Amino acid sequence: MSEIQPAQEHSLITQIFVSSDEPRLRAGWRLLVQTAALLLLGGCLSIPLVIVLFFLDPTLVLSITELKPEYMLLGVIAEAFAITLSVFLAVRFLDKRSIESLGLRLSTQTLFDILAGIGITFLQMGFIYIAMSALGWLTFEGFAWEFDPARIVLKNVLLFFVIFIFVGWNEELLSRGYHLQTIASGINLFWGVIISSAVFGLVHLGNPHATWISAVGIFFAGAYLAYAYIRTRQL
Repeated sequence: MSEIQPAQEHSLITQIFVSSDEPRLRAGWRLLVQTAALLLLGGCLSIPLVIVLFFLDPTLVLSITELKPEYMLLGVIAEAFAITLSVFLAVRFLDKRSIESLGLRLSTQTLFDILAGIGITFLQMGFIYIAMSALGWLTFEGFAWEFDPARIVLKNVLLFFVIFIFVGWNEELLSRGYHLQTIASGINLFWGVIISSAVFGLVHLGNPHATWISAVGIFFAGAYLAYAYIRTRQL
């Protein structure tokens, strides 16, 4: 009966944990460590935040559809801290890469890409609104300032603008930044897009009124956004 020699055992462990092309953990292990760090950081931040919000407003229903914009902002800031720190630490110490390698380089091209993205989104959402209105899927009841004071409308617009900047940062840094690029380095780009987009769709099942159909739609949105990264190498 043969025995595994120490050198062979060391080689087997190396093959399981260490990447074959350079001295760092394999992609799967890197994803696992980053996810564990994210959950730990998220828990350490979200539990105190929920307690604070409860004492601020005991009648508050802890649902994203019921939270005031101010509370939502606190939540996305905490989420941004957990995602950013976990990803940056993983890139620096597990991937042994620079933060800029994620697609966070600042240049004139970066500004152009941001403006192009805003313009494309404006056209897309405008087309969706027109199509849904023509099909009778929505009803226009009036402008916000017809129902609330202008100062309240302006405050909420500014708050939601900041909230969605954080939401965009969180989703792109995690999904197209770490998930896509890490999976692609371990398998290939095709499966990096497919798997990261699938995870992107699944995590949105936690949204209010989410369904499996909406998750499938978000999967395709993730693939579409992945193309933007692949095309520009910028998040």
